Amino acid sequence: MVEIFSTDRTMSLGCFVNFKAAKGTLSGLADAGILSEKPAVMVCSYKNDEPQQEYVATYSGGKWHTPRIPKVPHAVENRTKRRHRKRLRKEYPTPEHCFREGFPNWMNRSYPVPYADNLRSCNRKCRIHAV
Repeated sequence: MVEIFSTDRTMSLGCFVNFKAAKGTLSGLADAGILSEKPAVMVCSYKNDEPQQEYVATYSGGKWHTPRIPKVPHAVENRTKRRHRKRLRKEYPTPEHCFREGFPNWMNRSYPVPYADNLRSCNRKCRIHAV
């Protein structure tokens, strides 16, 4: 936002979004002769209700001229770049987890010990022999 005053700050000419939006109004005032023989205005710019800069804009040749103000460089923090280590292979806590990964959960069940004993006893009762 910019606020525009006369050069002696006795008259406020209004608040505008930026100086470009104010040029039409200021040109009309300069052509009407309200701003004096050599039209000039004081421009105060604000950002988040904090004053940023003040400068004098002059009118000549049908154009408004503003001084060139160098931009203030931002304070750059020295940040260290984080390098991410590529994981080429998946790491497993145990070899058993590596084996079980490719199978669905219903195949990865481990049977309780008594049930395994029942299977062995069943095989003995049936007397299955390898031929």
